Amino acid sequence: MRSLFLYLAASSVFHATAYSADEKPNKYPGENISWTPCGNTTQGTPLECSNITVPADQFAPKNQTSDLKFKIPLIRLRSKNGTKNLLFNPGGPGGSGVGAIRENGDALFNATGGDHHILSFDPRGVKGSDPQAACSSLSRPDPETPFAVRNPKLYAWATSYTKSCADIMGEHGKFINTPQTAADMNSIIDAVGQSDMYFLGVSYGSVLGQTYASLFPKRSARIIIDSNIHLKEYYESNVDTSTFDYTHEVWEGFIRECFKAGSRCALTPRARSEKELLDKVTSFIDGLGPAPMSIYVNATTNGFLTAYEVWFEIQQALYRPDSWRSTAAILNDMMDGNGTEALLAWKKGADEEEDEEDKVDADDDTKNMTKPASTEESSRLVITANDRPSGPANWTQGLDSLVKVLTPSFNKSAPWYETWNHDYFILQQWPINKTHPFQVTKNVNTAFPMLILQNRFDPVTPLVAAQFASQTFNDSRLVVVDGYGHGVVTMENDCANNNLQSYLVNGTLPKNGTMCKTETPTLPMNGTDGAMLSIDDTGGKQKGSDDEGLPPL
Repeated sequence: MRSLFLYLAASSVFHATAYSADEKPNKYPGENISWTPCGNTTQGTPLECSNITVPADQFAPKNQTSDLKFKIPLIRLRSKNGTKNLLFNPGGPGGSGVGAIRENGDALFNATGGDHHILSFDPRGVKGSDPQAACSSLSRPDPETPFAVRNPKLYAWATSYTKSCADIMGEHGKFINTPQTAADMNSIIDAVGQSDMYFLGVSYGSVLGQTYASLFPKRSARIIIDSNIHLKEYYESNVDTSTFDYTHEVWEGFIRECFKAGSRCALTPRARSEKELLDKVTSFIDGLGPAPMSIYVNATTNGFLTAYEVWFEIQQALYRPDSWRSTAAILNDMMDGNGTEALLAWKKGADEEEDEEDKVDADDDTKNMTKPASTEESSRLVITANDRPSGPANWTQGLDSLVKVLTPSFNKSAPWYETWNHDYFILQQWPINKTHPFQVTKNVNTAFPMLILQNRFDPVTPLVAAQFASQTFNDSRLVVVDGYGHGVVTMENDCANNNLQSYLVNGTLPKNGTMCKTETPTLPMNGTDGAMLSIDDTGGKQKGSDDEGLPPL
């Protein structure tokens, strides 16, 4: 599940800061590790870095020792008045906490009130950790055009890809999973001399937070989860059933907000009603399935766009309502026959991101199709496959069987389901046996009640998942923002932020089911698009509170 934090950070490549020999490590009272200055956030705030080494199997009996270890990099943005470390996970799985703090640490610091040190890490197998989750760099085949669940090329790719993951990672591979990372979080706060866990996790980070609170409830002093994944479905279901519950509603909301904006939305003049506009735009995009749009700018900038690619980019835009204005303009240009902006914003940008990932382990521009590579995608797939039901023990093998299992989900959730299809090809053929001991339980009593944040209309993490978390953790409090998008902490919603900060600083618990209103238009047609994580932006500012709450859970 790609989080908003991760989505924004992906646009820039993390480069390690070169340290001066004169920069001496700092060691703070009560801590067991030293910290070295390691540059600044994008806003210029100083950062410090360290690392810890953890056992590969955190759950092994004490009398069973092993030489297998993981090195976990840490990064921290210190608060002048902070006495507690707030551990942060940006999502994924596969998201780099180190990169997220470099890119967005200031916004996160402000959103949480500025009274805590913001501490993050690259989970085992991810980015700067050692060893990494790595698989073959064999390129994944493009989806069939028009899209079809049955994809023999994708199946053949998954067969080779999954085998490469197991071979490349060796014995370390089976220990790259969420419960082990949750146990690593204890090692992290132990290293900074903190007994109580203060944690904020977004999207996949909600899985990590719920896993931690289930395994270590007595240390769970402040657990905040935002944009929630259904824990039971994640760990126990072969195929997601709730992920896209609200995706189409958010897509219809995009059209609705565009139509309400009148001439300020580029698409509106094309129709006399919301339904007509929805039908016209949908029909146009679906038409790119049998007939992709060819786009030629010049000899070096040209290409084509398929329906799959456009739906994927729309799905990403649904994460961020502040991007809806530019998305509408791009779609309008395409419907006029001009795909230049779409090519530059979507296809070219995606290709450049893939090129950067290809360069992670490459010294030149050649593309060795069988060279091991560790990327955000390989980390995501490895962690997901090690967490979830996978392999022959949980899936009947063969392409025909897979198509039979996946077709109902495709029929229910097309076109959004198409962007997730390849994950299941990996899960079915995954060769690494599950090693983690985690089981989802209910009625968990944490040291202090959990705070659960959720947008009401989230395109990938539905409200029902937050409600399940509320039912799982006793006395937990659910706060819902009555708006669109993925990520509450990334919105400037005074109601949600006040509840978050009061919870962190004073332990103030909001009423369960608190509904926070939005007071400004969802579509910021009068402004310019910007990253929602820039908390100082005014576009799409959300305020207000409504104590009427939600229907009973």
